[in-house]
Amino acid sequence: MGAKGKTEPRFFPPPLRELTSETSAGFEVIEFAKLLGIELYPFQKWALIHGLELLEDGSFRWRVVVIEVARQNGKTMLMVVLGLWRIFQYGASRVLSAAQSLSDAEDTLNEAFLIAAWNPVLRTFLPDNPRSEGEDDKFNGAWRPRANGKASMKLASAPVPGILDVAKTMPIWSLAVTSRKGGRSKSVDLALLDELREHLDWEAWNAIVPTSRNRPQSQVWGFSNAGDQSSVVLRSLRESAIRQIDDGNTTSKTAFFSWSADPEASILDPEAHAQANPSMGYSNITAESIMAEAEDALSGDNEAGFRAEALCQWQQVITPGKIPTKIWESLTDPESHRATDAPVHIGIDVASDGRFSHIAIASQREDGLWHIEIIASRAGFKWVPEWLGRRKAEAWFPGKVGMQIKGSASASLAPLVEEAGIEVIPWQGTSMSASVLGFIDEIRNRGLRHRSQPILNVSIEGAIDRRLGDISIWDRVKSATDVSPTVAANIAWWMATRPDDDQFVSAYADEDYDTAIDYDGDDYDDDDYLLIV
Repeated sequence: MGAKGKTEPRFFPPPLRELTSETSAGFEVIEFAKLLGIELYPFQKWALIHGLELLEDGSFRWRVVVIEVARQNGKTMLMVVLGLWRIFQYGASRVLSAAQSLSDAEDTLNEAFLIAAWNPVLRTFLPDNPRSEGEDDKFNGAWRPRANGKASMKLASAPVPGILDVAKTMPIWSLAVTSRKGGRSKSVDLALLDELREHLDWEAWNAIVPTSRNRPQSQVWGFSNAGDQSSVVLRSLRESAIRQIDDGNTTSKTAFFSWSADPEASILDPEAHAQANPSMGYSNITAESIMAEAEDALSGDNEAGFRAEALCQWQQVITPGKIPTKIWESLTDPESHRATDAPVHIGIDVASDGRFSHIAIASQREDGLWHIEIIASRAGFKWVPEWLGRRKAEAWFPGKVGMQIKGSASASLAPLVEEAGIEVIPWQGTSMSASVLGFIDEIRNRGLRHRSQPILNVSIEGAIDRRLGDISIWDRVKSATDVSPTVAANIAWWMATRPDDDQFVSAYADEDYDTAIDYDGDDYDDDDYLLIV
């Protein structure tokens, strides 16, 4: 027999007492699954037993249960069994499945409906399809609404009448998209939220979770693999859970069960594979297949993706940026510096929300390669003119800087820099496009070196570009990290390599181009943040 995945998660809140059929409803769900012909994996049983822990009064200990596990380990079946048990046996007026798209949510519902349709007991509670084709009917003559916006599974009669809402509406399993409007105004007994890592803000969570507050014995179950720095909701839930576990807090109503590899584990560690893949050896996932994937990821440029998807290890960025991480890392030189008396070229950029500004330099080294460095990074942008002004008399300071003066947050900074007596060279239009592509090529051709500064490394890791007509620009919206340090470095490199007679044509000259930026720079001009010099 091959190696098996770990049944117990790496971290979880301990139960208040021994979990038996008297102290957890999970055992009932496991038996219910057997009646449906489903033998759950050991980790799925563990999750149900611990997630459905009962208090002395018979109520659920947890109102929110979060399952963090690597992909393809059986979370969909866990949702299906839990939802079917809740609506057919334990009792529920409404079960809600929510995902990034209705089609994703409907996949879970389809699987549940198919199981119910072919179970002789559950089938009696489903409405008949008047257009059924008899023996050839995929759903055994059962019917459910499938129209856009109406897809659901509504029962014809109530298996547990006492749980119905005030209107005595028949039990229903409905769907929602994880958005600010998804699931609102619908009281829910069980909410199943898939891919929590894709909740980039609290809007969907705040729309769905409160719907369970007014129902007895309601629960919200969330499922996800590891996220990155953009996974706002999952990260907050995870960090809160870890603090409460460490503090021994037993009053929390949120459980976080994490089947994940240790953050420091090697990508090739078999124990890490087993910890993050609890269905390994019980499903089509094998130790050999995971190791093969790990080796492929390591030899390619997908280590971060594999760590997040298969090891459930949190990453700064999951989706690779435009610049391959391995190439960028290979350009590291902690001792890198400019050649004696080599001209210094400066690029400045302000983050799209105005919270931070970054000053980068580019200068040639003794070996002819370019030295790239972030020399200052600080909150807000009003500090920049004074910072530059204090260096006007220094021999290395060139007296001019490059900036994107239209279509970016730097537009508010440019006039302040000019008022300080510093010349601003506009980085726009074809010059911008050519230099974005040129900067990427310079990196791929290993024509520069850097000191491995975290602020620049993280930015590069998640920076992606996009096409705007015939030009390429850095995508300030869709980049997984703050692209501003990358832009500042790009501008500095452009200042160093541009022809002296470079002509600038604005990509934003068209009256129809929207250059409005919805932020107030004054709100973020705080002198108490870090300054790198």
